Amino acid sequence: MIKKYLGFHDVRGTYLINLDAEEEGVFITSCAGGVRTDLSLPLAYETKAYEAEVLLTLEGLRGGHSGLDIGFGRANAIASQGSIRLHTSRERRAALLEKLCFLERDVRQGFAGTEEIRFRIEERERQQEARVLTRGSVEKMIQAITLLPCGVLTWDRGNRELAQTSSNAGSMTIAEDRVTFLCSGRSSVRREKERLKEYMQVLAQALGMQCRFHGDYPQWEYRSQSRLRKICGEVYAAYAGKDAVFTGIHAGIECGYLAKKLGSHIDMISCGANLYDVHTPAERADVESFYRMEEILIAVLEGIVKDGRDITCGLQPFL
Repeated sequence: MIKKYLGFHDVRGTYLINLDAEEEGVFITSCAGGVRTDLSLPLAYETKAYEAEVLLTLEGLRGGHSGLDIGFGRANAIASQGSIRLHTSRERRAALLEKLCFLERDVRQGFAGTEEIRFRIEERERQQEARVLTRGSVEKMIQAITLLPCGVLTWDRGNRELAQTSSNAGSMTIAEDRVTFLCSGRSSVRREKERLKEYMQVLAQALGMQCRFHGDYPQWEYRSQSRLRKICGEVYAAYAGKDAVFTGIHAGIECGYLAKKLGSHIDMISCGANLYDVHTPAERADVESFYRMEEILIAVLEGIVKDGRDITCGLQPFL
């Protein structure tokens, strides 16, 4: 991220308008900081004979954004599928398949209305030896999966619909002699993000895992008093004939770095035109919304200059 290395020594302003929002009339007033955590567990293998092989693929998860979608109750806010290869004897094959069918029904019921989960099972019978995980390694993996924080951990006290701190286990990858969990942690409060990192370190130590943090980026905390927020609210109400929405976002935007570099005296807000299906192949923009936001931004700038005087600026409401 180039913004991480930008210098702002010559910046003298006190207001900053960031154009990184996706809904017209919604003004962002805070954002989450975040950190990625790699937790790596060593694995032990043994060689065993088997007669039946089952490739289990979990499909139908919606996936999504580990911050914006974390509160929707999905099976996972990032991953949309996963697979694992199982080995067993011919005698125990039927019991394994029965257990998998029960597990599928249980998981589907648990996420009914949220996901369309399905198991795809591919079977193959052949007698040979395979390198499989030891029981001890499997138990350690289960312990890690069970103890990893996943989902919303705390909600914003002023807005119970806005996640304040969360963690999502985005992927579990077995490669060579290690299993690695990639976790995405976010918080709009610095101390809570640091507390989450401490928890990950303690968990790693308890289970004999390696812990590595990377991609750390700062949060933008809510400012209780904001002249810029007031100006934006007045301008939008005059232009649109309805109140603007002011809210935080449980994702990282440039304001986190800008707030850290410029200082707490900077009065910031983030806004933008209507965008749809952002960060997907179907991403698109509402061109007319861009023209409206251009007029709104001009009026906001005029309002800053007038500093509290009449800031309707002759704008005509739109339908």
